[in-house]
Amino acid sequence: ADADADADADAAVLDGGGGAAGEQSLSLLCRYGSNVMRSPHEARYRTIRHSNAAFKRAIGRHAAGRQVLRLAGFAFDAGAAGGDDRTWSLPPTSSLEPLQYLLQEAEALQRAAPPRPAARPPPMPPVSEEGAAPPPPPLAPASASASASAAPIGR
Repeated sequence: ADADADADADAAVLDGGGGAAGEQSLSLLCRYGSNVMRSPHEARYRTIRHSNAAFKRAIGRHAAGRQVLRLAGFAFDAGAAGGDDRTWSLPPTSSLEPLQYLLQEAEALQRAAPPRPAARPPPMPPVSEEGAAPPPPPLAPASASASASAAPIGR
């Protein structure tokens, strides 16, 4: 059952259809890609710490998320044995074309995503003992004084 859930979560990362989790994954991938494209020579944008909580939650724990990073040109560096310095990095000599293509596709998925469902409707009124819902409150009858008070001033 866990393997099925992981496979579903991995698919959500790639197609953006995984509800909030898929949206978070796609959004984070787009942020990483946009940062690199905006400042391609900045090493800090070309490196993702594996220990980053947002990365772990949205991308790192999903095989599909890690595969997307590889397809974009990122490489995993295991760091020193037993250390917490593992990173994903985009080498400075890497072409940005794969990243640009994946970024375009991810942004297209975000634009094409169906709108989020509206908030839940209000709860239904309680059912009376006879099994029927209570009738709505009666409307107040329109009176002559009400219509007179609605007349424009100055008449």
